[in-house]
Amino acid sequence: MNSVALPRLTDLPFLVVALSLGFQALLKRLRAEAGLHANVAIGMGSIFFALCENEGCIMKELGTRLRMPKGTLSGLISRMEQMKLVERWQCPDDGRAQRVRLTRKARALAPQLYARHAQAIAILQAGLSEADVATLKRLLGRVLESLRADESKPEVKTQHRKRRALAAAG
Repeated sequence: MNSVALPRLTDLPFLVVALSLGFQALLKRLRAEAGLHANVAIGMGSIFFALCENEGCIMKELGTRLRMPKGTLSGLISRMEQMKLVERWQCPDDGRAQRVRLTRKARALAPQLYARHAQAIAILQAGLSEADVATLKRLLGRVLESLRADESKPEVKTQHRKRRALAAAG
């Protein structure tokens, strides 16, 4: 068997997948060590921290701040609502918008979430200089913006609508 890595496997998509899967495994381990509920999904921590900083914000603002696709955010918020971690209500200023805030139950998890976050940062930044971390953040931000720009193209939105319609019909 050839032990030399194929050049294709070092292409950005493969590295992003490996990073994503590795990060998910790290968070799963840290979540278990912190005694957090097994249903606390990847992304819920990001929502928690964003709501700590901007309590009662509009869902659209939350999605923009987190650079999270609308469907992903809605699904996570729905799950968090079922777990009694967040509350949603119609915005009195804009009837189409919803506002969201953390519940007391969610705020009670703060010490565990902050501790887990600190552990994750330490592990992710191990061996990197401050300059490396700043560069990595900047580059990852640009990659995320490219993904968001592609997602908002009209042809991509049409493809998503067609897939949802087929899934609902079938």
